[in-house]
Amino acid sequence: MLLGNSGAGKSSIAQRFVYDQFNHYSESTIGASFFTRIMQLENAHGKRTMKFHVWDTAGQEKYHALAPMYYRGAMAAVLVYDIVSVVSFHSLKSWLQRLREFGPKDLVLIIVGNKCDLHDKRQIPKEEAESFSQQEGCIYIETSARDGIHVELVFEEIARSLQSKNEILSEKDNTTYGLTINKVDLEEAPSTTNRCMC
Repeated sequence: MLLGNSGAGKSSIAQRFVYDQFNHYSESTIGASFFTRIMQLENAHGKRTMKFHVWDTAGQEKYHALAPMYYRGAMAAVLVYDIVSVVSFHSLKSWLQRLREFGPKDLVLIIVGNKCDLHDKRQIPKEEAESFSQQEGCIYIETSARDGIHVELVFEEIARSLQSKNEILSEKDNTTYGLTINKVDLEEAPSTTNRCMC
């Protein structure tokens, strides 16, 4: 799930991740949008593929009551704020509160400071955002959906965290939960968009 205030860049992050595109004139999301992408990962066990089902939820206040519908069955939440908007950063607390009240337990949580290409207009010091994320038990990453900076990294971190969690649970009771990662030959893997090497 992508959560956060309207205008923070959730849809732009989703579109950059799935289509490797950026729309300068994106309209506000109504309700929620759904995206999928198959991503290839490398780790100590070899090459894996993961299929992401991404819900991009509307940030406008009139749609906040709908957000819990998209929490069910989620394994990760990306809370997005705009680094040039103090309001969007301070709203993270209420997004986290609702997520913890209505969402699944033990979610992978990532806070994303979007629009890092506007660093000269930054309103939230990176150190403040990192400290807040650490206090809340969240991974912190800064992105630019416009320039494609670290967008792939957000989803790579989700994949690593889910795989690690899945392996720990499997070791405990020899059962696999929720996440399926298959080993594939590189030649057989589905094509993906170009990765950002930032």
